[in-house]
Amino acid sequence: MGDSLVVKLLSRDEAIKHVPIWPADVSFSETFARLQSQRYGLETGYLIVACGGNELFFPVQWGKGSAFSVYKGHTMPCLAESDFMNFGWRDIATKVQKLTNSDLYIADLVIPMTMSEDLKPLPSAVFIIDTSQHDIDFVFSTFNKTTRNLIRRSREQGFKIEVISGIMPERYYDLFVYHQKSMGTPPRPKEYFDEVARVFGKGFLLIGAYHNNRLVGMNLAWCADRGLWLSINSSVAEYGPKHVNYLLYYETIRWACEHDIDRIDLGGSSTREGNIHNTFKLGFGATMSPLYRLRTGTFTARMRDILSRKKWSLRIRLNKFIKLFKKFPEQL
Repeated sequence: MGDSLVVKLLSRDEAIKHVPIWPADVSFSETFARLQSQRYGLETGYLIVACGGNELFFPVQWGKGSAFSVYKGHTMPCLAESDFMNFGWRDIATKVQKLTNSDLYIADLVIPMTMSEDLKPLPSAVFIIDTSQHDIDFVFSTFNKTTRNLIRRSREQGFKIEVISGIMPERYYDLFVYHQKSMGTPPRPKEYFDEVARVFGKGFLLIGAYHNNRLVGMNLAWCADRGLWLSINSSVAEYGPKHVNYLLYYETIRWACEHDIDRIDLGGSSTREGNIHNTFKLGFGATMSPLYRLRTGTFTARMRDILSRKKWSLRIRLNKFIKLFKKFPEQL
């Protein structure tokens, strides 16, 4: 495999020449690359992996000694030929490190199971909805019966839907903070969303649900290159029985169909048995695809990455403990 495997970094213009249809994936977009450059100082290229007459493409960002596909996210490689079965992932990772002069390379990939040999499976998956027909009635028909009924019920609750783009109003950020704190997860600062909004412009999409002039639920999505990534869903807990999140997801999908979006990425979730988030997303006709991790690098770089992840996990657990501790006196 070694001598027949060719790995190169291409510019976007060069990569487009190899791909008949550019992927409907936010991570492949110029907008995403610009955000990574401005926020993290990363360079972006498009990796072409050629082997046995077949070609595979995916983006890579690099800087400060590390490389990612995609930074703090995942990517779905573009397969130029459908009969590409398997090849040396470790060899690819080693070549990426050399090309980017990096001590560490991490890729979380969504690929066919036939291509997963030698890759470490993660206990998580992503959920994708095909909206390439741009027909909301057709997509609605793919929802399961329970989801369709709950959407109808939520539409009877008197919610008013607001769609805005290019800005993160304070009321939306406040709802996000409320939701994160209720889950015991530290919220991102508002400056982060302001920066994403500046870069994505109209592709920074907010869909809000109001009840009695109160914002009670919202979806935040990033849109680029015919792709939509549903980044955040936040809502007020007391409106769960009114199925506000079902309505928000439906309105997001409807917006995508009306704006020529070919694919919706509903984000990742744990694959543990009985996960209600998975059941929720699958109810919208999403396809569940496992995530695989490709990681290689020096011992020092790997340990640094592991400790960074552990630190964040510990911070989340500490926040949840503090939340429970504050509630304890109320239960006495």
